[in-house]
Amino acid sequence: MQLHKEDEDAHVRRLYVAEDTVLLPSQQTEVPVRVIHRSRRDEARAGMIENNEVPLLRHVYSARSLIPAKFSGIKVPLLNADHRSQVIRKGTELGVLHETQVINEATEEVKKEEELSPPEALAIEKIMKQLPTK
Repeated sequence: MQLHKEDEDAHVRRLYVAEDTVLLPSQQTEVPVRVIHRSRRDEARAGMIENNEVPLLRHVYSARSLIPAKFSGIKVPLLNADHRSQVIRKGTELGVLHETQVINEATEEVKKEEELSPPEALAIEKIMKQLPTK
């Protein structure tokens, strides 16, 4: 009986720089990126990219970023920690996109259910009194 091995690389999505971008010295720059997909039938999925050093560039790092469920029109922050400008070229791989599940933020009702202990409430009241008024 012959077993069919599933091509693991077919399910891996990678993030690439979409256009040449100048990275100014000692600062963060938003860089346009795209997610590679295999066919027109592929569905866009939300994902996360880990922070890494960008290959072939000196002292350039990508930040951990949540990537929306689309293939293009995405920007991610890159940090150029060098004292000189550098250009990141179109097609530079920034890493593997790890699939994530996005959970909606907590609502006000959930926050109200969390009750404060009397000492916590007193501490917050004291802090609020010390804040400047508008």
